[in-house]
Amino acid sequence: MAIKWRSHLIIIGLLFALVGTFASCGGDDPVDNDDPNQQPQPTDDCESDDDCGDDRYCILETCYDQAPIDCDDNSQCGADFPYCVEDVCYHSCQLDEHCDHHMEICSDDGQCIPDPAAECIDHDDCGNDYCHDGTCVSEGFICTLQNCAGQRGVCNPEAGADGDCINADSCSSLDACVEGYLCIDNQCEEEDVACADCVGDEQCVFNADTLSVSCEDDSIVCEPAGHRECIDENTLYICSSDGSVQQNVPCPFGCNEDELRCEQSPGETCEDAYEVEDGDSFEFDWIEFSNTYEPDGSEGCIDPADDLRVISSDVVFALEIEPGQVGVVEVYTPFDNTMIYMFEQCPDLDIGEAYSCQEPTGHLVEQLDGQVRRSFWYENSGSQNETVYIVADSAIGAQSDGAVIDITISDQICTPGQSVCSDGELGECS
Repeated sequence: MAIKWRSHLIIIGLLFALVGTFASCGGDDPVDNDDPNQQPQPTDDCESDDDCGDDRYCILETCYDQAPIDCDDNSQCGADFPYCVEDVCYHSCQLDEHCDHHMEICSDDGQCIPDPAAECIDHDDCGNDYCHDGTCVSEGFICTLQNCAGQRGVCNPEAGADGDCINADSCSSLDACVEGYLCIDNQCEEEDVACADCVGDEQCVFNADTLSVSCEDDSIVCEPAGHRECIDENTLYICSSDGSVQQNVPCPFGCNEDELRCEQSPGETCEDAYEVEDGDSFEFDWIEFSNTYEPDGSEGCIDPADDLRVISSDVVFALEIEPGQVGVVEVYTPFDNTMIYMFEQCPDLDIGEAYSCQEPTGHLVEQLDGQVRRSFWYENSGSQNETVYIVADSAIGAQSDGAVIDITISDQICTPGQSVCSDGELGECS
């Protein structure tokens, strides 16, 4: 029995020796985990990194020697783990959607392969046609799906049915260029570049007829600025001095082609003012005149408290005053419902020009023999003759009243209204 037992031991020992020999020769080489070029080998099933041991990672329920790589798509994964599956790089695809091309499928062994049912994968498979959903189709078919005819730009068949329209190589209209581009000299050009010369309030305006752009200011409505013309015998066309306003002005009394203005009845405006001399006197009714001028206190022509005195009829006088002389306008009315002011520059009301008034040398209001006398005087202290335009204006209540206006132009010997002694008697300077 002892001898037999030893024989069994010897045989068992030989068997272990042979097994060891077979294990060490033939078959795959062992994985060298220190070799950086060695592909990591998946082993063991797992639910978390703890199931894989030290320095190993659980990726989609399989233990790996390589740490997981986060990803959004396949382009972020390397050759060893080429498929982005559930936001990590994995060694095999799981679904068709993990493949790069929509005409590829995920095979049973976890590799993406061309769909056997597809006629084509890309345009190169179709010669002069284009690949669409695995079938070779014409350019017209692709362009119908892109629908560039309904938007800016032209078809780009290379981009496929879902591609965007592109700029035409040569354009003859704005429609051939995508949004943000203009057709300039038959070439699609970026709008910002084409309009670079427009500054400030200027707007870049595209001209479809000439395929060019121009810079235009929306505030300019007429050119040339300041232009006037009589377009017929009773209509004056005016373009304001800054080009911002244009209008056709009716001229009931006719359009003056020489002076390019509407004719007025005498005294209505500065242009048609009564030209007066020393000693002239007028008696009239306010109702004979229009309400041409209506300045307010903010424009320096009158005191703000006198605004209501200038909202009705007015009449204009032109006085030529020599150096050292004083021009005096006196208005006599039953009630204190008038105002006198002088223009520094006559406003062109047709184009909305602002009032510009000049301060008088003096003015005076007084009761005299049951009348109200309002005096206004201006001294020419310069060295040349001056023509001044003095306006007598009225309140609404004055329409039913008459008025008397006296004009004096003379050398100044006293201040109007001042008490003076003459020939031993006390008098008043007129």
